[in-house]
Amino acid sequence: MSTRILLETNEKLVKQITADSENSYSKGLQLLKMLSQLGYEAESIESWAKVEQHFIQDYPKATLTFNLQANGVNETLYLEAKAFHHAGGLSFTALTDLEKETIAEKHRVHAETADQIEVFNLIEATIANFNRLDQLNVKMSFSELYATSRIFSYDRSRPGERLQANKDYLISAIKSQK
Repeated sequence: MSTRILLETNEKLVKQITADSENSYSKGLQLLKMLSQLGYEAESIESWAKVEQHFIQDYPKATLTFNLQANGVNETLYLEAKAFHHAGGLSFTALTDLEKETIAEKHRVHAETADQIEVFNLIEATIANFNRLDQLNVKMSFSELYATSRIFSYDRSRPGERLQANKDYLISAIKSQK
């Protein structure tokens, strides 16, 4: 495997996708619990028609309401479960660690090609050299460097802050290298 340098992970998006998936799984479990209270046991629900078929099997020519009443099934809870199912957003399998990692990997930016890695290393070395010159008391104006090139990031309102790479520019510069 070739060398890759991780530049950024969109953690907010990764957390949102993971949370949405976990919420869908939680909803799926909630539906299964509702159905279990009605006497229907399953590990997942492919279609509501199969659930309904289960409840009308004793008297297939009678109405669903008759079958529910005849079997002592709470019709209100049945209708709530049906509405919950039809609202969607259900999952019956939890995310695996591999799936979580796959989601995270889809939302990462890497320097991968030789040119991208060289750009990254050159910018990082340049910044390290400027910061070292500053430590050696070579008078430099980081704010002027920042003003002349988008490569640099410097916040003069924070005393003692070192020159840094402008993350957005760095990613853009690396992405432009194929």
